[in-house]
Amino acid sequence: MRSAFEIARSHIAHPVSKDPNALMKVLRDWLHYTEQVELQAKPTHPAALCVKVYPRKPTSAFKLSSRNFSFYRPHHSSVEERDVYTKYIPLQLWTALLPWEVQRGLSMSELRLPEMETGIPCEEMRKEKMKTTEENNNNNNNNNNNNNKEEEEEDDPFGVVTPQPSSKHSVTHFPHKTVRASGDPAPGMLFVMDASSADQGISFWSGAILQSIDVAFISPVEPVATNTQSFQELRKRQMGASEGVAGGKNGYDITRFFQDGELDSPTVTFAVQSYSHLDPFPHVDKNNNNDCDCGKRKHVAQPEEEGKGEKNEKWGIGSGASVRYVLETTRHLLRDSTMTALREYHQLRRGTNVVSMEEGIENVELSISLLLSDELKEELREKARLCTNYVVPLEENLSEHIRRQNKSTIMNSSTNEAVKSDEYDDDDNNKMEDSPLLYNSSVALSSSLSSLSTGNFDSDAAATIRPSQPNGTRADRRLSLRSPMLADEDEENPTYLAPSVMGKHEAPVLQQAEEQQQQLVSAKALARYPKTSPRMPTEPPIDYELFDLSLRLGLCQQDAIYYFYGRIMREWQKELQRLRGKAASLGGDNNNNNNNSSISSGSKSNELSATDVRRMLRLVRDPSLQVPGELSSCVEAVAQRRGITI
Repeated sequence: MRSAFEIARSHIAHPVSKDPNALMKVLRDWLHYTEQVELQAKPTHPAALCVKVYPRKPTSAFKLSSRNFSFYRPHHSSVEERDVYTKYIPLQLWTALLPWEVQRGLSMSELRLPEMETGIPCEEMRKEKMKTTEENNNNNNNNNNNNNKEEEEEDDPFGVVTPQPSSKHSVTHFPHKTVRASGDPAPGMLFVMDASSADQGISFWSGAILQSIDVAFISPVEPVATNTQSFQELRKRQMGASEGVAGGKNGYDITRFFQDGELDSPTVTFAVQSYSHLDPFPHVDKNNNNDCDCGKRKHVAQPEEEGKGEKNEKWGIGSGASVRYVLETTRHLLRDSTMTALREYHQLRRGTNVVSMEEGIENVELSISLLLSDELKEELREKARLCTNYVVPLEENLSEHIRRQNKSTIMNSSTNEAVKSDEYDDDDNNKMEDSPLLYNSSVALSSSLSSLSTGNFDSDAAATIRPSQPNGTRADRRLSLRSPMLADEDEENPTYLAPSVMGKHEAPVLQQAEEQQQQLVSAKALARYPKTSPRMPTEPPIDYELFDLSLRLGLCQQDAIYYFYGRIMREWQKELQRLRGKAASLGGDNNNNNNNSSISSGSKSNELSATDVRRMLRLVRDPSLQVPGELSSCVEAVAQRRGITI
């Protein structure tokens, strides 16, 4: 099985910007990787959930009564009440950062860890690796035990010295480089949203998940101490040094991914802001519990917006902290983890002071965060680079191809070229295509004018406006007539009133040429040319495969819906009306059989192909996609009348 990076490397030689077939082949490869390759065959990386239990801060009345002590360090009667208990829950995470990974998610995939071919679970292999890494870390710690403090002070880029905990029951943080946790790891998938998606709002729905899952919304936050001016200045310098020129050392667009530099910051914490759960729809539920109440199921999960004005003094979490990470894991993992941490915390406290469970819960606070391993961070960086250097150009080429497939054209009788100058937007004018350009001493005409060339002239010749010839009205100096329309309009008129432009003689073309080349064209000459073309505009046939791939992969979905959806609805409604009329005509009198046969034979050329009907039927029946009801009902009706199934 090829990884995503190997598939991207194999696409380097494909000319996706010039050959539509190469572009479609690239999209088919990604569709096969997304839907046909099992989730267990894709790589996972270790991580851990960190659940901290610490005593609740005293109230303001207690602070006022204890002013003789330090303001930021409230006085406690015993040392044990200052203890912070930390519990780590191991995880094995898949990452979803590319558009097709975020679009697909856990749909039609079972959330479980893979097993080796020999039958030995991968957890045992991971345990052995964790043991070896822990032994190596212990050896390194024993060798460098005397110089730990000096090295920490020198290597800290922000100049922060973390004091060692004085309590014997306190548990220190595991280093971010190696995530160490005991127990069997739980499976999960980590979604990384870009800045634009996070600003628009994050909302997850059940789709085609096969089992109930927990959804945790995570945002990278910094401690309160980093809000000072000195820390912010150091952070700006560090971000500027890593950004460099055009993406710099990182190789990805820092304004789109990891814009706060959270993967490289030593003080960042991936704090869980809120969490919810999702239940599968009844028709895709793996457990198929018929006795459960479908009304109590939850199919949409969003981050909580309550308490926007409030701010957590522990992590500096406020309204400015945006959720850009989403963790999907097994159901009740977060609940069981917090309850286990509370139970173990109270068991430790009962050894010194006997405290009731209810009183203990009221006097403690919880914070949940996610620890990422170095392997997981490196894969996120690699996917961000792949998205910047590979996916963004692919989306640009796909968007251009979609617009080209839905552009109304006018067929020229002499060259059969696609011509329509009024519908060229600003993007098309900015892009210099392969058609000949119009050059002058100062400016050049856009490609829309240069593509309007007739068959009587060389298409590669530069088309310019010829200056007027007031003294050259003799018969031998008359301009050659370039079209029958111009020949009719040029009768009994002086030559200098009819400007000569290589291409179609239409008012929009002449006006654009006048603006670009700064040549005067008389209003009388412009008035003789029509604003519209005498030929009927035509559109290329709908590419249903392109529409299907765009929706399934999450690439240029807005462009595909904008350009394709209206045309698809009109075509399928016409097909449905044709089938209904055919059924009604078959039930009529026998005298009209000849007429009905001629009508049906003439309409066969306009009917949809069976391949397109099957493709659209597969699209509207896919539970992982949200398809409008009008399109779904229309496709189902056409497929039923034509007897096509999948």
